[in-house]
Amino acid sequence: MLAIGKESVPVRIAELTAGAEAILFACQEVANEKKTLLLRLPLKCQPTVLNNKVYLRSLIEGEHDIRGFGADTKNVLTKVKLIETLNPGARGYRAIRIKPKI
Repeated sequence: MLAIGKESVPVRIAELTAGAEAILFACQEVANEKKTLLLRLPLKCQPTVLNNKVYLRSLIEGEHDIRGFGADTKNVLTKVKLIETLNPGARGYRAIRIKPKI
């Protein structure tokens, strides 16, 4: 991804897409290590899992139609449980607790 500009729409899309890919990467790590992980997400976004894709939708005013996604090509979403929570360290941010399925 290459996006230039501090608060531009392309940068926000890149940020959300990178966040969605980070969720998939963290899911793979949790599936392999069998340990719970807390993943902090980009500013004001909400994760959604639909079929084999992870979407991060912007919650910033005026950006409700902006989202990024990552495709689960390794089928790791079936091996973990995702729990959305507030970020314990930063206001306005969310996090996902990822646990391995037993």
